[in-house]
Amino acid sequence: LPFQVVKKSNISVNLELELPLKNSV
Repeated sequence: LPFQVVKKSNISVNLELELPLKNSV
């Protein structure tokens, strides 16, 4: 369970980082 939570949070962070980049391009 902890691994899934960490993995899910990593995905959320990646989305937060990627969205601004895509918007700026």
